Amino acid sequence: MARRTSGFTLIELMITVAIVGILAAMAITHFMRLQLRSKVTEGKSNLASIRTAEHAYASVSSTFTATAPSPVADPLLGSSRLDWADAGGFDALGWEPEGAVYFNYRVTTGPGGCPGPGSPCTSFTAEAASDLDGDGTRNYWGYVQPDGSGTAPAGVSCLATGVFDARTGLQDAQSVVGPCSQAMGRTIF
Repeated sequence: MARRTSGFTLIELMITVAIVGILAAMAITHFMRLQLRSKVTEGKSNLASIRTAEHAYASVSSTFTATAPSPVADPLLGSSRLDWADAGGFDALGWEPEGAVYFNYRVTTGPGGCPGPGSPCTSFTAEAASDLDGDGTRNYWGYVQPDGSGTAPAGVSCLATGVFDARTGLQDAQSVVGPCSQAMGRTIF
């Protein structure tokens, strides 16, 4: 019986399909991780915009302003985009994101009891919360603006001392946008 020499054997085809399947699984996982990282960019850029709006507001009003969590209350956060709806404070601040958002934003001001007669808000902490991967665990990014003495209000997740600084390993970075803790940075994506 003569053996045919053209074409592929069944074993060769099965090995090829297995290799392609393994490569596809690795590529899809990497692609999903890159998607999550790109969505984090929204929160970081909007926090920088909120910082700018707060400073512009303070230059006119001599006080920073607090806001309510917007567009929704934190327990309602999910992994899908939400239409923007100001729950209080962002309109006065003069800030609104462009289009739907993945993050929930809030600003906490200090010292306590401000603003009041003779008691302006001299510091603030802006936070962006999300659950981008849909695992039920919030991911917080923040910006901590201290007053002249270096104190600032604590946010929901960001400490008054600052956001996470990879150089020191502590939550001590002020006046920069960053993850509120080490567990909330790039390491989870």
